[in-house]
Amino acid sequence: MRTHNAQNEITSISGAMIPTYDANGNLTRDEAGRQFVYDAWNRLVEVRDGSGETVKRYAYDGLHRRVQETAGGVTTDFYYSDQWQVLEERVGGQTTVQYVWSPVYVDALILRDRDSDGDWTL
Repeated sequence: MRTHNAQNEITSISGAMIPTYDANGNLTRDEAGRQFVYDAWNRLVEVRDGSGETVKRYAYDGLHRRVQETAGGVTTDFYYSDQWQVLEERVGGQTTVQYVWSPVYVDALILRDRDSDGDWTL
């Protein structure tokens, strides 16, 4: 059973930890005990596990696009088109994922090609 407040924020979940929010409405702790840290622009910059250890970090550019994610010691860089669509993901300068977007429909992903065997080829 879940209950929520007037801002539609979950305030309780039966048998679970109660989620908490900051003054801007950002989730700061979820029912699993994970902590979420935001910057001054309300962008998620860090996720911590229940013991307070950082499990993910995020970085943004001047246009507020997420350009980097670090998890488990691995940093992934994101490269965007002028339409704000992710075109590539790179780890250590090597392309690991490429995206192809429709020229006709906005945000219609046509293809997501990834390096499935870890040999840095798509």
